[in-house]
Amino acid sequence: MTVFNWFLVIIIAIIGLIIGVGNAYGIRSGILSYIPIPRAPEGTVNKNGLQVIGLSKWSVASTTNCAEAIIDSRCTGFEFSYCPFFNPDSPFRNANILNSIPTISITETIFLGWRNESAMQGDWSVTIEVIKDRANTVNTHINEIRGRVTKIVLIPVLEDYWREDQWLQAVAVISSQLDSGDKVYFRRSHMLNTDIPPEIITARLKNGENYSFVNTYLEAHKIDFGGDAKTISNDGGFVYQAVPVLGMYEDAGSISGMPGGYATTDNWFSSAKKSSKTAMLWRPAYNLFPRNIQNSRISYALPGVTLDKRFDNGADPFFNTFEAEIVKQFLSP
Repeated sequence: MTVFNWFLVIIIAIIGLIIGVGNAYGIRSGILSYIPIPRAPEGTVNKNGLQVIGLSKWSVASTTNCAEAIIDSRCTGFEFSYCPFFNPDSPFRNANILNSIPTISITETIFLGWRNESAMQGDWSVTIEVIKDRANTVNTHINEIRGRVTKIVLIPVLEDYWREDQWLQAVAVISSQLDSGDKVYFRRSHMLNTDIPPEIITARLKNGENYSFVNTYLEAHKIDFGGDAKTISNDGGFVYQAVPVLGMYEDAGSISGMPGGYATTDNWFSSAKKSSKTAMLWRPAYNLFPRNIQNSRISYALPGVTLDKRFDNGADPFFNTFEAEIVKQFLSP
């Protein structure tokens, strides 16, 4: 880690904390508009990224470790996706650390809900009201970050099980809370490789004007890169580090009960870089799965509580140097 990179990480962390405090107290003055941050050229391809679902529950230590790894990877662009409402009291603080990394093109992807959430499984009118309320909160965040990211992708629910007409209604409700569609795209998240959404969706914005959202794609959660989905995440499957890193390793038995299957980092990363699809890496640490290290072997336990009730320890962060090395492998050109 160079002195320059340490300087960047410290600045990013400070900016993120300032924004987080400002948001908590209703301060929306656009503080970053006064800080010139060089950006990659518009149109830079964000080939791959990180599905850090539990980002809003991470400690600042985990988030700055992740930012450091992204910088060290020397990638020119990346995407990160997360569900801010696992931490409704401070949903965007950690996101504002990652989306402030300078000199690279960034896509920020936001899930407005998750499939096992009670609000997404009950009465449809309640579900729509929850999505509408969250979309209003997300709109404020979008207005704050629009100038420093390349794309903003909105996904109504992580791994939804809805009919297409329900999904399109959710998109329309989200759009109705947006001040602008500039840089905004929609995506559907699905556990299968089906239910391809319409590529162009026209919906009404908050000001009553119609706006056409283009390049609407499907994100499928599975290990392989086949099928029609243009974004693939291994969320639900385990991509493990079989070759020792920093004296530690994982194997297929490091975690059980993963319905999406298993692959080594070497194989999955190679497939991801050869594929024309966007690959979103998910790891147990990203969702704060309890970790155990014994005789250099890392294993994970399935959590006994939902993610909104899990906590990260800044003194022993879930995103540690081991996770950082994996991210550098994955995002490196």
